[in-house]
Amino acid sequence: MKANKITLFVIAGGISAFVGSWVGFYAHGLWEGTVGTGLWTCCIGLFLVASFIVVQDYYVGKVAKIDFDYLVSVLSAGKNKLVIGAVGGFIGGASLALLGGEIPGWFVEGLILGAALCKTVPNISLKWTCIGGGIAGAVGVIIVMIFSDVFPGSIAVALGDSLKGILFGSVICFSEKISRKAWVEIIYPGNESRTVTLGSDPILFGGADIKPKVGQLIYVPGTSIIEKKYTFDGGQVKCFCQSQNKELILTDGHRETVGRIEIVTHLK
Repeated sequence: MKANKITLFVIAGGISAFVGSWVGFYAHGLWEGTVGTGLWTCCIGLFLVASFIVVQDYYVGKVAKIDFDYLVSVLSAGKNKLVIGAVGGFIGGASLALLGGEIPGWFVEGLILGAALCKTVPNISLKWTCIGGGIAGAVGVIIVMIFSDVFPGSIAVALGDSLKGILFGSVICFSEKISRKAWVEIIYPGNESRTVTLGSDPILFGGADIKPKVGQLIYVPGTSIIEKKYTFDGGQVKCFCQSQNKELILTDGHRETVGRIEIVTHLK
């Protein structure tokens, strides 16, 4: 049905960080000093968050293709996350300007961006995305140093940021696997499956027109309400079932069907 998750996030991260950096380079020229650098990385954070929101939504099978109307719908629903990405990017860039454009500055910038990107995928580890983000930032500046004698400044920095974006995409996926204690496996018709980590952010199964402010919606064709709401709290997987109007405690291996989708609960 679709490519695997890490492939989607790596490609999205590389492209969006390159474009964001290229746009940010010219925004940086409008202001000097800390504000200009903040605007630069604000663009990177905004583009990264936007791409990861779309990729995550696409990954869980809400639509078969990405078109303009779909992008508008998803990004509108994720506007709070976009704000976090932009603000996180600006703060990261301001820190970079204050600390200097060497490895420590890029490390701190990557760490702050990692914290912002943590909000794009439900229930992933803030600690691991921050650590991975810091490493991604440090590696990115090394690439800039390597390419600075070969390419113009805007391209060299964009290439460094692109690699940083690729690493961010990898970090998102790996931090999710490292930190997860419970997750659901979603099996679609044709035996295609996806996994979504459980935690305090709810994983919702319901109609396409629903735009939750928190958590992740898994689209179930033929429904117009939230049929199931999964969370993980206190070592237990909890599921609020709309048809029974009550919350159930689920065990490892529990299976149920919503529409044509089968949901399997997993606990470590």
